[in-house]
Amino acid sequence: MISSNPRRFAWVSPVMVVLTLAMGLCSGSRAQDGLDAKPAVVPSDEPVDLFFTYWTHADMADQDVHLPCPDQPGMVCRVQPKDVATRRDEELYSTADMHLHDPLNPAAVGPYEPGQPLGITLGDWLLAAGTARLSCDESGKGKVRARFENLVPNATYTMWYAWVARPVVPGGFLYADNPIGAENGSENVFRTDDKGNAAFEATHTQCFALSNEHTWVVLAVAYHSDGKTYGPWVGPAGQGAHVQIFQMLPTEEELTR
Repeated sequence: MISSNPRRFAWVSPVMVVLTLAMGLCSGSRAQDGLDAKPAVVPSDEPVDLFFTYWTHADMADQDVHLPCPDQPGMVCRVQPKDVATRRDEELYSTADMHLHDPLNPAAVGPYEPGQPLGITLGDWLLAAGTARLSCDESGKGKVRARFENLVPNATYTMWYAWVARPVVPGGFLYADNPIGAENGSENVFRTDDKGNAAFEATHTQCFALSNEHTWVVLAVAYHSDGKTYGPWVGPAGQGAHVQIFQMLPTEEELTR
């Protein structure tokens, strides 16, 4: 895992995760108008380490993987926190169609038409772990070095840098989701080995912004069960693209504590 002793951030507020990741996977466009144009960024002299978490750890339904619905034969429902203790040995499924994230709506768990079995159990899915070190160089570009363990073996993944405006815009979210590295998504792809481990390094087009009073900023890692990547778009949520782990960047105030 990433070593040394910079500031490390592992705690994540469930509400902040909801507001940030509810916007994920719902558009390939960059919608940064109205977001803070000049936020504080990761300091050049103080790298930041992030420890990734997952949906059910934040007490929310996993938005992108599914189990057979208990009361709807032949249909699948999003994995809920209560499933973690009792259904870890069951196989996960994709959905036949794309379904947008809606983690604040307790009714938005299905039922959905099943897609393909993913070939992994819920217990396997929840073993995923990772860290990322973010830094900023003198040229004003961001650097990310990440290591992952227990992801899906021999699989395709992508890493994303997402923003959401705060407060929440009534009726929706003002957001931007961006691939790490080149804007066309050509540099944010990595593959795992036969044990589900991987290392990822990239140079981003600018220094990574910190969360602030106007925006929340998050890194997210998506598994592509269809084996495809979609350039600047994450892909079809729940059907072929599945955000597995994520973490929010700290605020400038949190860095100075």
